[in-house]
Amino acid sequence: MVLIKYGDDQGLGQEVRAYERLRHFQSSNIPQVFVCEISSSGNTFLALEWIDGRHPDFTSERDIHSTYSVLGKWTAEWSDRVGGHDQLSQDTLDRFFAFNDMLVKHQELILTTIGVRLYNQLQFITANQDFILHTMKRMPNTFDPGDISLHNTIIDHHGNVIFIDFEYASVRPMIMLFEHYGEGYESIPSTPERIELAMQAFLKTWNANASQPLTWEQFQCGQVCARCCYKMGKYNYWIKRMADERHREETLEWIKQDLAPLEELVRQLEQLVVNDATS
Repeated sequence: MVLIKYGDDQGLGQEVRAYERLRHFQSSNIPQVFVCEISSSGNTFLALEWIDGRHPDFTSERDIHSTYSVLGKWTAEWSDRVGGHDQLSQDTLDRFFAFNDMLVKHQELILTTIGVRLYNQLQFITANQDFILHTMKRMPNTFDPGDISLHNTIIDHHGNVIFIDFEYASVRPMIMLFEHYGEGYESIPSTPERIELAMQAFLKTWNANASQPLTWEQFQCGQVCARCCYKMGKYNYWIKRMADERHREETLEWIKQDLAPLEELVRQLEQLVVNDATS
């Protein structure tokens, strides 16, 4: 059977370009590519092998271990192909500028609707942006599939792990694969224990296959900084949404639910900054 995708949307075009790159390297962890092209008019056509199987269960230790062990090996091999460091996208860098502007422009809104405690935590992140950026830029690059979740991963009948969605694929620091782990999303390992299991399984096979291995401490430090970057994007969106008077009560409820996770993340960042200053 064959899976066919066609159309003229930007996301599909990005996926076609990703498969064009991937198809030159044999891998059992992506579908076989039969046709992959973009016409002169901008229409895209993609014909892929149909994969029979199931999505992983990220409440299962076995599925977490198998999925992230494969992901670690796959991204390590791609890291050696793309090489280098310091390849943060303009979109990622723009989060920092927008975050700084947002805190200045909407200071009164944040203080009056959410409070000084949240504002101080956001200020602590922006005050340590140099540390966050420096840490992320030291991470080796890889070809990031863009959205590793249970919906975009299949375990076939032979137990092989297949990654199937490359709409948001890009070359960037490998730690960015874990930028949203800890945000409570149910489509990925979401509890602290499952996140740690996923990260340990990933790092073990990464270190066994990459030319630049990382210690567990380096990996954890990078993930905290990647999460801070992700938080900037979330709060840029949330505060702007409130300032525009769009669904203010709903947005405020989202922010309130995030207060404890944000506080814990800032505590971890603070400890890393202290350790770096005293090392």
